[in-house]
Amino acid sequence: MPKAAQPNTLSTTLHDFQLQGLHWMLAQEKPRLPAEGTKDVVQLWQRHPRQRDAFTNLATNFSVTNPKLASGGILADDMGLGKTIQTISLIMADRELGRRAPDASNATLILAPVSVMSNWSTQMKRHVKEEHALRIMFYHGTRKQPLTPKEIEKYDVVISTYDSVSSEWHSQKSPTVPRKSGVFSFKWRRVILDEGESSVSYILQRCRVDVSRSQYPQSKGKEDHCRYQPHGPVALGTHWHTYHQQLEGPVFYRPLPWSFWRS
Repeated sequence: MPKAAQPNTLSTTLHDFQLQGLHWMLAQEKPRLPAEGTKDVVQLWQRHPRQRDAFTNLATNFSVTNPKLASGGILADDMGLGKTIQTISLIMADRELGRRAPDASNATLILAPVSVMSNWSTQMKRHVKEEHALRIMFYHGTRKQPLTPKEIEKYDVVISTYDSVSSEWHSQKSPTVPRKSGVFSFKWRRVILDEGESSVSYILQRCRVDVSRSQYPQSKGKEDHCRYQPHGPVALGTHWHTYHQQLEGPVFYRPLPWSFWRS
């Protein structure tokens, strides 16, 4: 499996398998269809043997021209292998590469249980060189800082909770986005769901977020009320089979490409 280059902005040297994970996450955020003249398979799509601009889905044997690829993925390495530092390295490597969507902020939203919110900022300070320190906002509780498209330019990372985002969404009856302020007032570069294996049912039952639309950037329109980001989140969780069982059917409404998983 190919490895990414060690990010220059990290003070911690990544292990080989973590560099492999970083390469995989970078590719998942910006997937590309198989190159012409190859038999490569990307998210089950392979170039048609005779039609130049057509691609065949290996699962359905259905061919189309220029299919749209899903972005994002699930990082499901075992506990203790450094999912957090790999995700921090993704943020830093993406910045070094200068990749940015013109219609989105460059900030990352991290949703996590309250108990691990401070761990994220601690790990960022530990692993990122001081001169490249990330600007972090904690968005939780009754005294939240204002969050607007203009204000988010001052931050690189916003750490919040599932409760905070759920309460904010239900504070207004209208599903119209973007809103004037808050997490739904602009598009995020990415959304990271920490402790994801324990949050699936919470998201489905309480947040009622239409993840199927927010995951896939080609789904546009007013009904896309969870327009978190243009590239899809990288979710953290050890038990990938839990995602497969609980997300594939009830949320995505279609099989996920095998390239979506890293376990």
